[in-house]
Amino acid sequence: MSLSWDDRLKHAARRLVQAQDKAFTSEDRKMLEIWLEEDPDNRKAFEQMRDVWEHLGVVEPDFSPEKKYAHRAELTHQREAERKTSLKALFNLFFKPNKKLAAAFISLAILVIFCLPVIKMHLVEPVETFYSYNTATGEQKTVTLSDGSILKMNVSSSISVCMSKGYRRVEMNNGEVFFTVKPDSERPFEVRTSKGLVRVLGTAFNVKTRKDMVAVDVDHGKVQVQNAPNGPGDMRVKALTLLSGQGADIDATGRLAPVRTSNIQQVLAWQQHQVVFKNTPLSSVLQELALYHKVNIKLALEDLGKKRVTGTFDMHNLEQTLKIIATAASLQMEKNINGTITLSGEPVVKSRS
Repeated sequence: MSLSWDDRLKHAARRLVQAQDKAFTSEDRKMLEIWLEEDPDNRKAFEQMRDVWEHLGVVEPDFSPEKKYAHRAELTHQREAERKTSLKALFNLFFKPNKKLAAAFISLAILVIFCLPVIKMHLVEPVETFYSYNTATGEQKTVTLSDGSILKMNVSSSISVCMSKGYRRVEMNNGEVFFTVKPDSERPFEVRTSKGLVRVLGTAFNVKTRKDMVAVDVDHGKVQVQNAPNGPGDMRVKALTLLSGQGADIDATGRLAPVRTSNIQQVLAWQQHQVVFKNTPLSSVLQELALYHKVNIKLALEDLGKKRVTGTFDMHNLEQTLKIIATAASLQMEKNINGTITLSGEPVVKSRS
């Protein structure tokens, strides 16, 4: 019958206690070696339990069933001193020949109450792991998480990732990321921004958060979008479920807009280093360009920022992009010796009613 991992650790603990007893014989040593050879998991459990108890100073590493373990007996004087703790003294007290029964009970109690949680939390898998990723101006990056999920980061983006046994969480401080999430029903995947939350099990979607506004677009699968409350009792909090080809936006005030149709090809144009503008104010266009290029672009008149721009632009070639924009918006472009680019022209004329 196959043993559970916890049961196997308990067996390893009993054998480890026996190995520390002064009455441990050569025949006992042979029995232990046979048990270790029976199943690789037996050896693994014995090693993990030994590591934990050595670290705690509970046992002396004087048992080496084979050469593989011999190096563990070569201890420095420093580690010898560290083992002389109060916990070890207490344990050794119960290892006296006339108190073997008490030793068995004490060892099992320590195992159940203390050692198993330590093994699970610190040797098997950390409770949480944290990572931070950033992209600079004009830089794009692809990140593969430990669960197999893939994150494609657009320029000037910043995220923090927290992974645990119970959840997968990404904090988006600023930027744009396309997520391809590995399905895992036991660990929901969350993307958090200052304005809202996106929760999924397995799907592919894009999240963009710039200037305190959030846009979520789903390539395939299903996600839930929820805006963040502004305080206790905020009745504006609501959630939407988005399917493939749908999107939703959260504005700077935290309001979650209704579901909209998403042009996912247009949204994901940034993966080809392109940006699509559709009747976009020139001021917003220049802000987008600044994410891709370290350049200072000025407007000779503030009103020029109200001019509208439509088209698909290659972000690799700044000069070409600016020339196309200047031509489309009837502007003149001038570059001074400091590298500053100034766009000038006639301001937008308001129509009279």
